[in-house]
Amino acid sequence: DGAFNAPLRVNEVAAACVAALEQDDLSGPVPIEKLQQLTPLSATMRPTAVDVLTSGLASITRLPYGTNVASDLTVSDPSTRGLPDASQLRLYEFEGCPFCRRVRETITYLDLEVMIMPCGRNSRHRADVEQAAAKAGLKYATFPYLVDDAAGVSMFESKDIVNHLLDTYGQGAPLPPPSDYFFPSTLTTGWMPTLLRLGKGGSVHPRAAPSRAVQPL
Repeated sequence: DGAFNAPLRVNEVAAACVAALEQDDLSGPVPIEKLQQLTPLSATMRPTAVDVLTSGLASITRLPYGTNVASDLTVSDPSTRGLPDASQLRLYEFEGCPFCRRVRETITYLDLEVMIMPCGRNSRHRADVEQAAAKAGLKYATFPYLVDDAAGVSMFESKDIVNHLLDTYGQGAPLPPPSDYFFPSTLTTGWMPTLLRLGKGGSVHPRAAPSRAVQPL
């Protein structure tokens, strides 16, 4: 009575059975509907050929940004740069946001270690940003949002974040080249990855969105 969505995937059934065996409160025959609920996302959400193709095209549209470290930084000793630990730099963002993307490209360019806090729709991390926005007197939360504990600052607005990272950790490096096009490109090619990926990276899967109490920043 009932079956997994066609075509039947053996790996999904096997993963569901393993998950069922780990449930202490289950005994006897397990309904197929329950097995479907137990199937982990890692078994049901495998990348398809279309995912691979559109991901590759998304990266191509942003070339050369997000591919290289600033030349002046590749020859410097990282220990002399005074870089913070990843836990001290937290970036609240989501994959489908072009303004978040240019901050991630700057992080790559500066070879920084950053803790990424994914904030797609329904993400538990959004509550932190909403709380920060309220403290800052903003009507609503915007993304990206950076917390830099090492420098003792936090900020919204991608342009401000990029300039802060360059001024604080870039050792005089300019904007990622071609520098004159970096900020304007967000309004042109910056949207292409979002369009190519059909909005993926903008929300949390319903089964992967546990609730939690809001923690003070």
